[in-house]
Order: sequence, then C-alpha cells, then structure tokens
Amino acid sequence: MRVALFVHRFLPTSTGGTELYAFHLARGLLTAGHSVEVYTWAPSKVAKVECKEDVFQEIPVCRLSFSLETANPLRDEYDHPLVAEYLRQRWAAQPPDVVHILHFGYLSTSPALVAKELEIPLFVTLTDMWVLCPNGLLLRADGQLCEGPSDVGECVRCYAAMGPRGARYAWLVSLLPKWGWRGLARLSRVSFGEGIRYLRWMNALVQRSQIVRSRLGYARTIFCPARFLCDLLQKNGYPQQNLVWAPHGISHPERLRRQSPVGEGPELRFGYIGPLEYYKGAHLLLEAFLLLSPVAKASLTFWGRPPQGDFDQRLLERISSETRTVFRGPFNPRDIRAVLEKVDVLVVPSLCYENTPTVIYEALASGTPVIASDQGGMRELIMEYKGGWLFPRGDIQALAELMESLIREPRRVSQAAEQIRPVPSLEEHLRLVEALYRQNVGSVEVS
Repeated sequence: MRVALFVHRFLPTSTGGTELYAFHLARGLLTAGHSVEVYTWAPSKVAKVECKEDVFQEIPVCRLSFSLETANPLRDEYDHPLVAEYLRQRWAAQPPDVVHILHFGYLSTSPALVAKELEIPLFVTLTDMWVLCPNGLLLRADGQLCEGPSDVGECVRCYAAMGPRGARYAWLVSLLPKWGWRGLARLSRVSFGEGIRYLRWMNALVQRSQIVRSRLGYARTIFCPARFLCDLLQKNGYPQQNLVWAPHGISHPERLRRQSPVGEGPELRFGYIGPLEYYKGAHLLLEAFLLLSPVAKASLTFWGRPPQGDFDQRLLERISSETRTVFRGPFNPRDIRAVLEKVDVLVVPSLCYENTPTVIYEALASGTPVIASDQGGMRELIMEYKGGWLFPRGDIQALAELMESLIREPRRVSQAAEQIRPVPSLEEHLRLVEALYRQNVGSVEVS
C-alpha cells in the first residue's frame, strides 16, 4: 500500500510524543513492505504552499512550507484551502491508497477533505484534543479544564495562547471581555458580517467544531489512545461507531527494562521529563519539592528542551538556584533508558488532561513508578498498568506529602515497581492499523 501520513511537526526539528509515534509508525509500515510518505509543516514567509522533499532515516518526508500569516487565520487553522489545492494537484496522477492523519495542526483538516474528494480511505489517530480545541489542550486561559467548545468567549482566549498562529493576536483578544466576544460571534452570523475582517474571523471560529466533526465523519476509523478521549468525543457529538480505543504503547518495551533497582540508593531520586511550559506543571513539582524537609534524602532532576518563553526561563533560573535540583536539558530519544536509570520516581504533574503520554509508557516499561495528576490519560495509564500514584490536579501540598511519604518509606517505591503490568507494544498497534487498512483497501500481503 501507498500510505500518506500527516503530522503537524516531524523529526528531527521536533521530537514530541506525537512526532515519535509518527516516526515509529512510518518505520513499521516501511518494514512491513509498504510505501510511506510523511507530510508535515515547515515555516515560511510566503503564503504559497511548497513541498521541501527530504529523507529522514529512510522515511520520505514532504515538508509543506507556507506562512501562517493569512487573510483568515482562524479559518486556515482548521480549513486551509491552499493546502487542499496543493494536495489535489500532487495526487492527481497517483493518489495514495491510504491517508492517515496523526495530527491536524498547521496542515488543518484539508488532507481529510481531499481524501474524501478522491475517495481515499481516511484514518485518524488523535494524539491530543485538537479536534475539540485549537491549542489541543482543553485548558482554558484561566487555567481551568474544559470539556469542549461550548463558550466562544473562552475559545478566543485559547486561540490567542495557541503558539505562533495565535500569539500575534493576543493583544487584540485582551481588548474585549468574554461577553464582548460572544456578542461578536452572534453578529458574525449575519450576512453583512462577511465584509468585516474580524467578523469573518469570528464566524470561522464559530463554525470550527461543526466543520472539523464533519470532515472526520469521513474517516473509516478514529483511533483513540485513551478511553477517556473516546468518552469526551462522544460528549461532543462524535459517533461511537467511528471511535476505536487503540493504545499505541511504545516500540519494543522490553528493551527499556532497567538494570538498577529503584528506591535502594542513599537518596530518592525524583525526575521530570518534558518541557518547562506552564501546562506541563513542572513548576508545581518544583514548589512541592521545596516544601520537603531540608534534611529529606531526595533529589530532583529535570530533563527537556531549553526554555522557549519567559515562563520557562524564569522556572529554569529557579531550578538552577536550588542546591538539590538540576536541569539536564534535552537528550536523544534513543537514550531514554539511560535517563530513566537515573530516576527512582518519575513525576508527571500536567495541568492539562494529557492523552496517553509516551513518557509514562516508557517509565512503566523500564520498571520506574510514576506520580501523575489524577485526570485524563495520566489517571488511565496509572490505573491500567498499576504504575504508581495519583495526586489531585494542581495540589502542590498533596504532591509534597506524597513525595515525603515515599522518602520516609522507600520500600514502597520498589514494591510499586514490582507491581507494574506490561505495557502494550507499538508493534501490536501496528498490526491493528494494518488490519484496518486491509479491510478498507482490499486484499494486501502484509508480513
């Protein structure tokens, strides 16, 4: 089969969990004998969509290069006509057999639209909440969790917090209270609003949920790595028959099994792996650690990309100023086992729901217990695989008390490690994906 995989960003320029999933899926399909091409976005200063071809570790990559500064950025975020037109021309002579979208960011739902036009079987894997929320987090600007786009006033604020596309309009969003944006949304529905730029933008935001849900309605299967995501989508109008719970796990989890035991050293080593951004909650972990007794036998190490904003930089400065905390920076994903060998307990204190964080799969596969926020995909993984402990979202005191109790009784850490259940492998997930491809494309030989 000729498979076209779409993802918002890709290696080596971006190395998040979705990008790694895209990489392993592409490599698995290539190994199984299929033809694979990854489509992703690359920044540009011009509006025209151009493909910059390259190859990453034997995977052909088409980096669609175009500017995010457009006449209607709210519409183009989820329905980009220039991306659609480029794909129509590229696939006119020889369309792929399968289109599989792993993330809609930057490229929008236009690949789904073109797949429907050309009658190409469409599959979707939802690695975050983008279909419900432009920033993919369902975390409101005031820090509260959201269950779907029910308040356009809140959605406007979320858009302004959404990376490079929305940040340039944050000043505009701050000019009106939420009720003012709700009023503009109602006004945008009348015909004369089409001639006013900001009303066109508001109308595009109002239509987002309906159009995205309609585009995904063509998908043969929507893979949900977490059960809670299936439930959330159903609450927002997605039909149950299209949704398939499909945890993607990690590639060859047995290779991550650690050699050194946990909780048996002179101090309990807590670790954090990920960006220092607000929604990931690294600042909560630091505050909780600083509440521990000064004589507590514990250390805290942070790994992740360098700061990319003021919040990250201030947090890094605080981490660096403390004697028992250290920031180690980024590492090659292939070195995750070596990193986890330096950790007794991994902490995932995210303020957003999360889906099924790859880093939790990796920690559990290695035999490293996890402390995580009691919500979303984090709760699901800890409960499903008996992987550690949960604490109430954002509760610094509760997190500190839990950490303190583990320091006093480190045997609990080793006992928790012994109880961890095996996590699924990406190879199992790949077999499921291939089987569903075959059902929709025809009889195909698969190794």
